[in-house]
Amino acid sequence: MTWCIFDPPYLNCDVRAYEDSTLDHKELIDLLLHARFHWVLSEYEDKGQHGMYRVLGEPIRIPVIKQMGNGSNAWNKQEVFECLWMNFGN
Repeated sequence: MTWCIFDPPYLNCDVRAYEDSTLDHKELIDLLLHARFHWVLSEYEDKGQHGMYRVLGEPIRIPVIKQMGNGSNAWNKQEVFECLWMNFGN
């Protein structure tokens, strides 16, 4: 069985190297819902106004500290949840 890992530009994230607008997140979700292969998707927890990833089911939530800047210049640290959705396993 073929499988794929998706780690796309995260929704509403500004990482400077690319923009989340380079991906149609709704189109990706539709692809995953109809996929004939195993897949894993990583994304931040989708809370609030969007909620579009809920159709993929319950993710595995991994708490991480997100920070802007680097090294001793880091600022704006906050705990977020990195999430993994998949269409196989358990």
